[in-house]
Amino acid sequence: MMKKFTLGIVDMQQKAYSNSNNDKEIHILSSINDPLQDFEHQLSAILDAWRQVAETESVKPVFQRFYLSDIVNQAEAVQNAIIGHEYPASMIQQAPANGTKIALWAIYMTNAQTKKLEDGLFQVTSGYGSFYWSTCMTAPEGTPEEQTDKIMRRYIRQLEDNDMTLAQNCLRTWFFVNDIDNNYHGMVVARNKVFSEHRHAFHRKHRHWRQDCKHACTGNYGSLSCIRSRFVENPLSLRSRQIEPDKRIWRKFRARNVY
Repeated sequence: MMKKFTLGIVDMQQKAYSNSNNDKEIHILSSINDPLQDFEHQLSAILDAWRQVAETESVKPVFQRFYLSDIVNQAEAVQNAIIGHEYPASMIQQAPANGTKIALWAIYMTNAQTKKLEDGLFQVTSGYGSFYWSTCMTAPEGTPEEQTDKIMRRYIRQLEDNDMTLAQNCLRTWFFVNDIDNNYHGMVVARNKVFSEHRHAFHRKHRHWRQDCKHACTGNYGSLSCIRSRFVENPLSLRSRQIEPDKRIWRKFRARNVY
């Protein structure tokens, strides 16, 4: 059930999930209800409310995504506000529909440990397993196809540096495309090409991958990159009662990666 409440000028929508071990994960979408406040006031209010939830629910923040109305002029203030945090955070240019300047999607977990790795990935370990998240990956030069290819190759290197692969461990990718009417095709071409290469390579190496993975996967989903893509056949899709999460729990594995 969705819980709705207000803290000051911040309206909050909260959805909680838990597993059989009572490990809890909370998703909260925070928005400002007073568009007349300046950006600094809105940012401060939304972060105060975000901290209050963590204290009230006894959970630890593990992910943030800021939706900004003017990212060029607002990004520095957000970065300064979250500097030193050991969990993934991202910012995108997507103004809230009510005329305010900022909104926040945040994820919290109980008994979570977060760590920033040297290669740009973030590791989050909790009762659900160990997850690797990446955010804010960009390639400013080249065509949409070239930029997408560069981003994907960089992400693949990050996975390989941590003993993972795109085919076995990628759960989701999430792209944000500027001028999508003109740039979407190039992004899709490059994305599909990369996923196809790695999917075929995986099947050549593991012709009986379903049987192999059935024995390799663990009950808490093992160590994996929490980024899902519908183009990748993933060991977690096995019909094994030991590892198959129910539909309610599976929905919580929404995007952990942002490009």
